[in-house]
Amino acid sequence: MAALDDLVKSFKKKEIKGTYIFYGEEPFFIDYLVDLLIENALEESERSFCQNIFYGRDVQMNSLRDMCMTVPMSFTANPRQLVVVKEAQDCAKKMETLYRYIEKPVDSTILVLAFKNTKTLDKKMPTKLATVFKEKDMPKWIQGEFKNAGYTIQTDAVQTIVEYSGTNLERIHNEIQKLIISHNQEKPITSQDIQQSFGIMKDYAIYDFTAAI
Repeated sequence: MAALDDLVKSFKKKEIKGTYIFYGEEPFFIDYLVDLLIENALEESERSFCQNIFYGRDVQMNSLRDMCMTVPMSFTANPRQLVVVKEAQDCAKKMETLYRYIEKPVDSTILVLAFKNTKTLDKKMPTKLATVFKEKDMPKWIQGEFKNAGYTIQTDAVQTIVEYSGTNLERIHNEIQKLIISHNQEKPITSQDIQQSFGIMKDYAIYDFTAAI
């Protein structure tokens, strides 16, 4: 099972290849990883010809398999194509058509299957050659970030981050690192500490003040 931080680092370095399978019950990290991969997998000049994004409810599995097996038209020395299936849970019952390809993938194809509201994958799905990531629980991830740095954080403080931080995972991570540097390690992190430290809180503080008036 791939770690979130490792995937983020490799995507930003444009070290992207093979088949990726993302799944879980919450969409937060799945959406983040899919967007980050799409942003970095191909050069902008390649996207018109070599980027294909589908939704599970619309995709034709035979056509998808054939596309993955085809070397893309490209002007580069090492042609690549990106094939993404969002909301893959909507075509999960038809996915077996793709299993043979996943077992013997084509080097020039980057395939991404993003399942939401999915606790487990089909036991028949071949994952030996794929990179698999299971969605993390957001509060647990936040607690883990502080715990790994030797800090404790109160439950209501975690909830404050979840409620007000939006969906910018990179920004959340950076703000957590800033707080870790400035906060006394012997004191638990409170909701008030979060509100004072996180720049993302300021806009909401103004909104809340206006709403209160």
